[in-house]
Amino acid sequence: MTSVSSKPYIAQRFSRAATSYDQAAHLQQRVGHQLLRYVPVLPYATIADIGAGTGYFCPYLQALNPIGDKVYA
Repeated sequence: MTSVSSKPYIAQRFSRAATSYDQAAHLQQRVGHQLLRYVPVLPYATIADIGAGTGYFCPYLQALNPIGDKVYA
């Protein structure tokens, strides 16, 4: 179990990696694009992208939701 004192260290490491994550996430992006084919158009929906990481897929989810309010990451 992670101790409370190590949480800032872990957050710092993830923040540092986030700046270059999308450049190295080719497999995740490819699979994500394949999965997007199964998502229906969601007019008037509010979408939550759980586990969004860098938010790479937010614009793609917004395109499925042209009339809706927002996509939250």
